[in-house]
Amino acid sequence: ALKGPIVYSFLDLNELETPQSLENIIAEKRVKSDWRKQIFPSAECRPPFGFEGNPSGTFHVMVCKLALGSVLAKDSEPGETGDEDFKSCDIPGNFTALSRRDECGGNRGGTNNESNGAYRVLYRLKRADQVLPTAVLEFEMKPLRIQVRQPVCEMCEVLPATLYCPADRAQLCDTCDERVHSATRMLARHVRVPANHSPLQFGSCPYHPSEMIDSVCMTCFVALCPHCILIGSHSAADFSEHPLISTLDAYKMVMQDSSPSEEALLERRRRIDRELVEKHRQLGQLHSNFLSVQKRIDEASKNLVGQLSAMKERKTNYLLAVKRELLSEMLVIEWME
Repeated sequence: ALKGPIVYSFLDLNELETPQSLENIIAEKRVKSDWRKQIFPSAECRPPFGFEGNPSGTFHVMVCKLALGSVLAKDSEPGETGDEDFKSCDIPGNFTALSRRDECGGNRGGTNNESNGAYRVLYRLKRADQVLPTAVLEFEMKPLRIQVRQPVCEMCEVLPATLYCPADRAQLCDTCDERVHSATRMLARHVRVPANHSPLQFGSCPYHPSEMIDSVCMTCFVALCPHCILIGSHSAADFSEHPLISTLDAYKMVMQDSSPSEEALLERRRRIDRELVEKHRQLGQLHSNFLSVQKRIDEASKNLVGQLSAMKERKTNYLLAVKRELLSEMLVIEWME
């Protein structure tokens, strides 16, 4: 039995050494592929073939269980491009698998995996019986269309709102805006912005349904309406020093900069990625050291057996010589008698 890690590989049917459809596999009840020439990806899964051109569709992925045994980590040679060299190179000695980190093949566009924090390893196996096809996953991708309800004019409550007046804190249609803001010169000075720049587009307050959410607390990171600030959860003296910004400014800030939680998540992902690379290197070094130590033990055992055999032969010859000498003395004694 092979000793070593067991890993799972999610293999697109189009990535098989002999590409074939699920219908052909079911009809023939076997997978026609030379597993010794197959490259098995592990860790990060990339989109299936055809996904970029047609995201809506049905795709198939084969789950393979790999018995790696002794793995030799092989780095990319300078100037090496693609996987052809890795696919055709021999697996040396007592090693039963080759591994190589996929530096730029995780995305089909060829972008570097280091830049997006992805970790992807490619394996090749020495024997076909190290592969166990376990299952075929069939999944369907469908685009999700999210419809956002357009705000209604607060004056006529019939037509959709197209403008927002920060001074009046109101969302108006073109007709109502012209009628209201043309009443006096003071109202005509109000600056209106498109409705999609309104801070009131984030819905009603769950605690005060009659009020619209228009502020965000930068300390508590919660959305607030005017009643929350005046008489609600944020009206206590403990919250008086908390900075408040409009929902629109908060949205722009989130879209431009990463939040502390996102930075912490990215840092954790980088740390896990570095640990995976280090563990992979240590695993390859461990198997290499194991084979080296095993070879030294075999040589030492062979030398020891040789020394014991030589010692046994010397002692046997010595005892035979003593026996012959005693027999000679007995013959001399008998002759003298």
